[in-house]
Amino acid sequence: MRKLLFSLSALTLMLTGCSDPLDDRAIHNDAMDLAKRYVKAQGGDNNLARMSTSLDDLNGDHLDDVMVYIWDEPTLCTGQGCTMLVFENRGNRLKLVSDIRNVHVRLGSEASDSDWETLIVASKDAMGKDHVAGEPATVYELAFDPKSKTGYPEDATQGQLQTW
Repeated sequence: MRKLLFSLSALTLMLTGCSDPLDDRAIHNDAMDLAKRYVKAQGGDNNLARMSTSLDDLNGDHLDDVMVYIWDEPTLCTGQGCTMLVFENRGNRLKLVSDIRNVHVRLGSEASDSDWETLIVASKDAMGKDHVAGEPATVYELAFDPKSKTGYPEDATQGQLQTW
C-alpha cells in the first residue's frame, strides 16, 4: 500500500509541477524581473525606471498577487501618472493580468462582485499637478472585468471617478 501511495504522490508532483509555491522574496524578485522585461518591451529604459512592489491577495485564492508601480521612465509615464502592472500569483509563477497607465498612487482595494477586488488609485489632475494637503485628489475605482483581455482598465482615468 505504501508503494501505491508513493506512486500516486509522485504522479501528482509530475502533473502539477515540482515547483514550490513562491515565497514573498521570490514573488518580489520574479515580479521585478517581469517588470524589467515589460519596460524593455515597451521601448523604455530600465536604467531610468524606478519600481516598487506591493503584495495583496486580489482574487481571493489565498495567494498574494503583485502590483509593480513603475515611475521615472518617460515611455511609461504621463502628466497624470505612471504605469502599474498587476500580476496574478499562480502558485509557482506570476502572470501579467493588467497594465494600467496614469496611476499616481495605489490607495487600496475593496471587495467587489467579481472574483477580483476593485483597486482604488489616485491620478494627478489633467494639468499634471500633484495635489497638496487639503485639496481633493482625483481618485478612481478600477473594477476587474474578467471578460476583458486587460482585466482592469488600461488607463486609471477610465475607472469610476470618486470624490474624497
